[in-house]
Parts: sequence; structure tokens; C-alpha cells
Amino acid sequence: MKILLLLIVVNLLATPLFVSQPQMAKNGESSYTITFTLNEYTDVAVAIINTKDSTIVRSLAAGVLGTNPPLPLQPNSLSQTLTWDGLDNFGRSPSVPDSLLKVRVRAGMKPRIVSFHGDDAYAMYSSFNGLCLNKNGKIIIASGMVPGITAGSYDDTQTQLREFDLNGIYVKTLFPPPANLPKSAVEPLGINALDNNEWSPCTWGLNFATLSKTLLTSQLVEIIPTSDTSEILLGSPNGFQTLRIDGTALPGDTIRKFIPAVSQYQNKGTTFLSPSANPKYLYLSGRYTGPTDNYSGTANDTGFWRDGQIWKVEKATGKLTPWIALDSVPTKDSLRKVLLGGSGWSGFSAIHGITIDDSGHVFVCDRLHKRISVYDTNAVLQHTIPANNPDEVILNKKSQELYVVTRTISTVTLNKYANWKTATTASYSVSIGTSSYPVANNPSVVVTESDGKPIIVVGQKKGNYGSAAIVSTFSDDGTKFTKLKTIVQENPNPPLVDFNRIAVDRRNENVYIQNGVNGLYKIENWSNPVVRVCSTSANKVLPADDMVIDEKRNLLYLHESVPYPGSHNGPITRYTLDHKHVPVPFENTGKNVVTPWYGNGGDVQGKPARGFDISPKTGKIIGINAFMYPPSPGIRHMELDMLPDTGSADTIKGINDTTGGKYSILINPLHCQSGGVKFDQDGNFYVGIKATSSTNTIPTGYLNDNGYKWGVGSVVKFAPDAKNITANGQNWYALSSTFANVTGHSKIYSQGFAPFGGSSTIYKGCMCRSPRFDVDYYGRLFIPNGVTKKIAVVDNNGNTIVEFGKYGNRDSRGGLPGPGEAISSPEFPLAYPVSAAASDEYIYIGDMINWRMMRVKMEYYLDNLPGYSPTTAAMQNDKGLSPVAELSASPNPFNPNSTIKFYTPAVTEIKLAVYDLKGALVCELFNGRAAAGNNSYSWNGRDSRGVKMASGLYVYKVASRNARVSKTVKTMLSK
Repeated sequence: MKILLLLIVVNLLATPLFVSQPQMAKNGESSYTITFTLNEYTDVAVAIINTKDSTIVRSLAAGVLGTNPPLPLQPNSLSQTLTWDGLDNFGRSPSVPDSLLKVRVRAGMKPRIVSFHGDDAYAMYSSFNGLCLNKNGKIIIASGMVPGITAGSYDDTQTQLREFDLNGIYVKTLFPPPANLPKSAVEPLGINALDNNEWSPCTWGLNFATLSKTLLTSQLVEIIPTSDTSEILLGSPNGFQTLRIDGTALPGDTIRKFIPAVSQYQNKGTTFLSPSANPKYLYLSGRYTGPTDNYSGTANDTGFWRDGQIWKVEKATGKLTPWIALDSVPTKDSLRKVLLGGSGWSGFSAIHGITIDDSGHVFVCDRLHKRISVYDTNAVLQHTIPANNPDEVILNKKSQELYVVTRTISTVTLNKYANWKTATTASYSVSIGTSSYPVANNPSVVVTESDGKPIIVVGQKKGNYGSAAIVSTFSDDGTKFTKLKTIVQENPNPPLVDFNRIAVDRRNENVYIQNGVNGLYKIENWSNPVVRVCSTSANKVLPADDMVIDEKRNLLYLHESVPYPGSHNGPITRYTLDHKHVPVPFENTGKNVVTPWYGNGGDVQGKPARGFDISPKTGKIIGINAFMYPPSPGIRHMELDMLPDTGSADTIKGINDTTGGKYSILINPLHCQSGGVKFDQDGNFYVGIKATSSTNTIPTGYLNDNGYKWGVGSVVKFAPDAKNITANGQNWYALSSTFANVTGHSKIYSQGFAPFGGSSTIYKGCMCRSPRFDVDYYGRLFIPNGVTKKIAVVDNNGNTIVEFGKYGNRDSRGGLPGPGEAISSPEFPLAYPVSAAASDEYIYIGDMINWRMMRVKMEYYLDNLPGYSPTTAAMQNDKGLSPVAELSASPNPFNPNSTIKFYTPAVTEIKLAVYDLKGALVCELFNGRAAAGNNSYSWNGRDSRGVKMASGLYVYKVASRNARVSKTVKTMLSK
């Protein structure tokens, strides 16, 4: 009993408690005194609440009590006495009776994850990087990174390996690796060994988020289909690598570079690798060299890497030996266009895909001679099959039937040759998509079997910029191809993939998300969240590179842009914060344009805008503009002064730039990268900078991490009147000496702010990546670190209030439901957090690699007004938003399996069942909490007892239990 009492006492002492309850007393007309006493030093957040609607009138103070709390908190005291001047967060007198005002004191922040948004395992918006089968017949698909300039606009994401079954149901993510794997299984992939035997993937590249030292860091990596279902073969223009079939690696699974190496600036064509009958060798085709001008299709006809060859590759070393060489391969671009298709960097090679049967026959896609050429292992031509524009070839080894994908610059077709030894033409064909660029749209094909029928799985990227990957299955019915399923969504809407820039309207919890190109989206309703494309009252879509919310004036400011390949020198404009945004013009101009020009240009990959913000105190706008390459200064911080409240005029002081924009130099030159700028309520501004103090210590395990060496910076605070600030962050610890003499600098927050793109200086690598932080009304900072996978909540004096986050891939969900195989995972799983935004209640975190936003509730151990949290329009049920949508069934008719897919905008209690036409229940497929996003289930044509149902029409019904909303779709069971 004594032990139990002791444990209770210890537990009580470890929890913040009020020794004296918070009290608020009025002094005179407008001043108030707040007092409270705690039992221990911890973090506090003190606010004045309007109890009528639970809204915050004033965020009065927040920070860590102790030796160095931010003002107005007193140091070294558990008893606090604060004064409130009676004004709200924006310096105005609130029209709220004293009887409705109360002081709320919270202590001991304890964040809790509440939901994910985005998190679509079926969405692949960037490149398609090939597919293969494992021994269980599951499909492994690679996608997620842009191959150079020739694939999608979403250029910021790690190549991912995802597993699906033949019914198109997502199973799991193999890479980035699951967080529950032992270190021994992932060490060869490249990890940081942390304390307590934990690990985190290394950050090997920063221009593209790459959590690996494997070939998966390559922008042009491809999965190569093989008959070896125990490994994944990855190929690239410069080499290859094997991984285990589960995405893990053994010590010998290292990158093997081709010997001799391919010249980087002459490298052309598409990489085709194929295993041979001898497991020691591979065949390589599709590569050639040409002039250093990458946009030329001209080929070399001499040298080791001339076009029209197949090389034999030693798997152990990467050493190449020419195996076949075609004669009379054209070298001029104009002739190659006629004979091979395409032109310039959109041209094809003379030889494309290869496959080998168990007898040693080598089937070669010979585009030059418009045929499939069959060789023996001694490179002697044995047979030819006519085929125009052959691109990929695969053999059904069981039936000896041949499948050939033919491809032009615009069409992709699957062809069947019933008997390759005698066929002179395809038995039948089916169109499987379109093509734009040979490198970006290279298809991948595998063949398997289901219910005695050959099943062909085809994947490719549909088009170019911003278009999605497509992966579909076809059955070979003996007389025709029948499309069964599209596994990967073609055009899911909206395309949330990047989450680099997030802003929250704190009044009503609306969250704005920029998708990495120029799409702007928002989530308006958290009781039933739906992602919406931002548009005007005239239904004009609002494209933007960046956005700022001015809650004092109820305005949304945008750095507008146009789709690539256009200019990102868009204007800063302003709109209302309505559901449909209305332009807010100035009286003197009649336009809603704050400044007609902002930015220096740049493309999708190298966004010039590094953030801007508007002061709630003065209406001043400060923007950060990046100039990518010398001799231009690295950063120009621009100051735009407006008459903030009248709306009658806007005056921009400064000098005219040659492009017509106006700015004044605020910080110049600042020769380091920057990301994000924020104001606090007092007019101080904060800038994220790619440099850090010499007192900053590198965390355990990250000493050799490229991301920590090159991509981690700090947030720096400047006084409102700071001018002519100079700093140089080119060297890693540059700020240790530089910031001692910086005018206006008042604080460095060195908890670690990342990731910044490029290498160790602005001039090493593109500046494509810049993170985003936030500062709330209390002056607390919310700082993401994509390298360490953490979020730091920091008070204004630099004390860490709480830090949370550990590595986890998309299958780590912190205990929340979701698609696929959930794994044991950290409480706050993050793969690459690049942005953070905060309201009074929630933290929103953008995870670029897991392609989702994490919503975290800021709960507290102690709260004297626990029932008073914002209840706003965002928390109300929007009856126009359905909790279930987009119900579909495929194939239709079906036999014996049918896949049912539906979409839920939030985690929703769902019942999915099958009924006959009389309304009788056949079976229940699901009854529980469905994950937010796309959900898929399968019906095998049997009732709840396992009895096969008769042919006929059946009804699928998905119903939301809480909202009593349902959708139905009919399907035909055909036998």
C-alpha cells in the first residue's frame, strides 16, 4: 500500500497542477491583471477567451517557465502576474462585455495526432519508373521522381516502391522502407544509426528528396522486370543495382556502375536491361551517345557507345562487352526521325527492349529494321517477326506466346503473337495509352496468370508535365485483350502531392495547401473535410506559388503564377477569405494587384519565391526572392509598404527593377539560401536561413548525413526597423561569426530548420527546395526538420516547448486507420516534413515524401477552461459535403471477383454491403472506420456463408452511419 501511495504521489508531482487557479481582475477602464501559480516549471499558454463563442480575444503569453521565459512571463517564478491592456490580437478594443471574458491558462503541451490528409497510395503524379512481380504474384510499382525535364512537374519526391495485388488493391510500401525493420535489413540502403538501436534513412540528396544511398536516388531509375522473383532489379543510364524483393538490401546490394562509364553530357536513349539465361549476366540496350547538346537527336556511329548495340553486362562488376551491333544505323536527327520515330531529345534508339526464354532465345526490339529479331546466345540471328516500332517485348514462358508493345511519339499499343516461330503479324492488339517523350513515357510490361488466363500488367506515364502514371491489367481471352482494372489513378482530383507550403486561417481553421507546381487548394470543413480547388467568385481557378493570410483584414494574398512553361514572375494579389474568393481592389487603381511583379522567373523545379508575409501591425509586406545563379545576389528581401486598413491606396517604396517591379533592399546581399518569412504581432519578422550557429550540435547519427551537412538551417528574428542587413551563409558554420555583427538581428533559433536544396553553398546545386515555418499569435515558432523527421515547437526566447516526430513511411499511421498493411510505427510518423503551420488548437505538417498532411492537436496536461476551444464555421457540418463519394465497381460484368472503390474525405464510419435486387443482404464487406481518401474492397461472388451466388444483378451500397448518407451502384455477376 505504501508503494502504491508513493507511486500516486510521484505521478501527481510529475503533472502540472494549479497551486492557485487563474484569476483576472480589472484595473480601471481597460487594464486587467492575471495571476496564477503552478506546482512545477513547464510551458504555459495564456489567452483571453470570449466565452460566448469560445474564440480567442488575445493570445497573451506563451513559453517555458524557468530561467528564460519570453516576456511578459517572469523568470524563475511559478507564480505569474501578467497585465492585459484590454486589446485584441490586432491592437483593437474588443466589443465584448467583461462578463464574457475569462483567462485561459494551459500548461504542459502534449501533441496528439488526429488525422492525415492526402495520403493516397493510388496516386502517382510524377514519373512512372517501371514494375515487376514478386513470387506471390503481387505487382511492385516504382514511381515518384521526375526524370530530368521530361516527366511530371512534381519534382520533389523520393522514388517509391509500392506493392499492389492483381485486383489493384494497395498492399504496402516497400521503399521508403517500413519503420519497423531491423537495422540490418536497411543498413545497405543508407541509414543514420540513432540512439536506442533506432535508425532513420539518410538524406542523400536535397534538390530531390532522396532518403537513400541506393540507385533510388537516381532521377532515371527503372524497375527491370525479371523472372527472378526474389529480387528487384533497378536500372539507370549509368548502372544498376539489386534489392531484395521486399525492398530491403544485403551488404552486396550496392550500385554497380557500367564499365566503361557513359559520358554524362552525351548520354541518350532509354535504358533497357534484361536478365540472361545465365544469372551472371544481363543484357543492356537502348543507350547511345551523341553530341553534348542534350536536345539533339544526333547519334554517334563510332566508339564504344554508338547506337544500335546490345551489350552483355557482368552482373558482379558492371563490366560491358558489345554483344550485337547493327550496321548502317543513321546518325542524323532528320533521318532518325523518319526511321526510328521522334526527334531530338524526344527520339528513339535503334534497339529497344529485350527478353530471353529458358532455351536461350534472345528477343530484340529492332526499331531500325521494324521487327523482333530472335538471336541465340552466340548472337546469331535465328528468326525475325515483322513489327513496326517495337518498344518492349515479353514472353509467356508457359505458352510461348509473345507480347510486344509498340510505341510511336503519340501512341502505345499492346500486341499478341500467338506463335512467335511462325507469326508474321499480330493476332490482335489493344491501345494502352498515349506517349509524349520516349525517356519519360517508357512503358513496362509483365505477364502472369489468373484463373488459367494470361494477365498482362502494363504501366507507363501518360503524358508530360503534371500528368499521372497509369498502371492497368489486361486479360488475354484468346481472341482479344480485355481491360480488367486501372490500378493507379489517372487523374485523381485534387492532386495533393507536395505539401511544401501550408497556411492556416486561424479564425476558422481553413487550411491552404500549395501542391508544388502552382495549384492552390484548401480544406474548409473539419467535421467532414474535403479538399477543394481554390477559385474566385467567377469560378476562375487561382494558381499560386505562395500564399499569405491576413486575418486582421480578412484577406488572402497570393503570389500568382501561370502553368509551366510560363513565367513565375506573377503579381502579388489579394482576395477575400470566402469559400469563393472575391478580388479586393484598391480604390485608386480599381485592381486587386498589390505589386505587378514579384519574383525573378524560374521554372517548376527552381521556384524563385521563398515566402512572403504581411505584418498584422503595420500592413507591411516583406518577401524573399531567390536568384538561382551568379552573378545575381543570392537573396533579395523586398519590402512593400501599403496603407493597410483604408484600402484607398497602395504605395510601394523603393527602386525600379529592370523588369518593371518595385522593391527596396532590406537584406542584400544575403549569400545563403532562405525559406519562409513571418511576422509576429509586434511587427518583428523572422526569416529561415540556410546556415546555423557554431553552437549548434549535430544530433547523434547525423554526422555524415548529407542533408544535415548541407540542408539544415535556422530561423532568425529581426526587429521591425531592421535595415541593410548583411550575412553570408556559404560556409557551414558561417553564422558563428557573421551574425555577431548583423544589424537588427535579435535571435537565432537553431533547433534545426530543413530541408534547403542544393549543396553546401548557393552555387552548388539548384535551390529548388526551401522549407516553411510558422509563428503564431503567442510568438511561438513551429519549425520542421525534414532531415531528422521532427517538428520543434519553440517559444520566442528559443526554449523548446516540445519536439515530436520519428521516421515512418506511409504505412506508419500512428495508430490511425488507412489503406494497406498497417505496421507498428512511431506515434508521429514523418518521412520528410517540409512545412508547418499552426492555429491555436492544431499544427499542420506537410510531409513531402509520404504525400500527406498530418493534423496534430495541441493538447495540454492542464487547462483551467477545458470546454473553451474555438467552435467556428470550420467545425460545423457542411451539408453540401458528402461523407462518401465516387463509388465504383470494376470490372462490370465480373467473374469471379469484383473490386469496389469509394472515396471518403475524412475517417468515416462506413458500412459496405452487397444486396440482391430485392434488397436482401447477400454479405457485408466492411463495417468500421474507413480511412480518409480512396478505399478498395473485393467481393468474390459468394454470400456470407461462402456459397457462390447465381449470375445476375447485384447492388453495392456504401453508407455513412453517422450522417446516414449512402451511395449505390449495380454490378453484373456473369458466369
